[in-house]
Amino acid sequence: MPATAAIYCRISRDAEGEAVGVANQEATCRALAEAAGLEVVKVYTDNDRGASSLSKKSRPDFEAMVRAATEGEFGTIIAYSMSRVTRRPKEWETLIDLAGKQGVRFLYKVSPEYDLSTADGRATARTVAAWDAAEAERTGERVRHALAAKVAKGVDPGGNRPFGFEPSRMEIREPEAQYIREAYRRVLDEGQAIYAVAKWLSTEGVPTAGTAELWTPRAVRALLMRPRNAGMLVVKGQEVEDSKLPAIVTRERYEEMMAVLSDPDRKPKRGRRAQALLSGIATCSVCGYSLTAATSRKGKRKDGTVRAYEIYRCSNNQPVGRGTHPSIQREILDAKVEVAVIEHFIHAKDETPSLDALSMDAVAAELRDLDERKQDVLSGLQMGLKMSDLREHLQPILDAQKTAEERRDAILRQSVRARVIAQVSALLPGSWLATGLRIGSITNTLPLDQKRELIRALFDVTLEPGSDEDRVKLTPKS
Repeated sequence: MPATAAIYCRISRDAEGEAVGVANQEATCRALAEAAGLEVVKVYTDNDRGASSLSKKSRPDFEAMVRAATEGEFGTIIAYSMSRVTRRPKEWETLIDLAGKQGVRFLYKVSPEYDLSTADGRATARTVAAWDAAEAERTGERVRHALAAKVAKGVDPGGNRPFGFEPSRMEIREPEAQYIREAYRRVLDEGQAIYAVAKWLSTEGVPTAGTAELWTPRAVRALLMRPRNAGMLVVKGQEVEDSKLPAIVTRERYEEMMAVLSDPDRKPKRGRRAQALLSGIATCSVCGYSLTAATSRKGKRKDGTVRAYEIYRCSNNQPVGRGTHPSIQREILDAKVEVAVIEHFIHAKDETPSLDALSMDAVAAELRDLDERKQDVLSGLQMGLKMSDLREHLQPILDAQKTAEERRDAILRQSVRARVIAQVSALLPGSWLATGLRIGSITNTLPLDQKRELIRALFDVTLEPGSDEDRVKLTPKS
């Protein structure tokens, strides 16, 4: 019976994701095994994973191979080269232990075969491993310096191709950029939900920049919140001055999107997409939790069937005592809110609220001033001062920045809210103002996601315990 062996294959970077490099390594190693009269019982592969001390990715197959060798499942490990197995001196000590305690041999195509059972062999292997580690570190230093030089020039440091950009990451791919601009228009001007935009992109057959076949709400949200859409180069959380990135949308448009998507009212909820008009929008007055759609089954009809009612109920598990949290039939709450929406458009003035330009300019000027003050304080670090000494001066500036940014976002949200209302007003039949259509007309006029965004823009809806109609509180938003 021939001696047994395992093959280990690894490549640090597989940009195409096709594993061609490791496949070639396996073929070479199988030829080595056949020449040495070894039976290959297992192939371990870590594709697109580094083996130096700088690499942060785990190598599950390497770890599995070490465990199997420790249990005596094979006597030889075959690899294309010593550096394919590892570049980490610490891991080489593990392999030396395998050779000493389990008698495991190592066979390479382009590296010498060291006898790890002898002191000289172990010393040579450790020396080569140390130089391998040093070379990996030098490579890392060169890469970091090159990336830093790019960033200093306002050039993207590189990476996978982002949707809307060419592989260079510095040129716009216009056909995709058009979809990004349209997504901004649908959210900011029409008030569409992120889910609706994801469904539109998938229905249109728009390919993603990655491997996913369909667009998800999470992917769309991340796409719309990318700073690079506005030509902003952000590296490690810091915006780079003098960015050379071209912009797909304006900075103002991007900031409006950030303000809208950071609005707590639009915070994405886990679970299925809402199927009811007010689910996740109306809230419980007792605990502040949102109402959720449910079915209440109480009593039986004359024919013996169970009475079932579609209701809204508090999504809380009632920790403050059973029976204290409100519920209401869906059709009652939906109708009351729909009436309020209709009345809003009947009585609203024929004008479109706009962005408060004066307030926005004032906030922008304040933020620029605060940023200059922050840079003045941080310049003390270059003079040798400690951060602990500067924090007393820096913290009030950071607090003021946060307050100013909240004011800016509130102004932007109000601007977007006004456009949504104006957009919906244009969709509603003019005869509403003259004749007043029946309560359910709005349900047949707009898609569910747009109705929900409209209600979010107009009212805060709160339900109190009890049974009278006055327990529904609608507070107009300013």
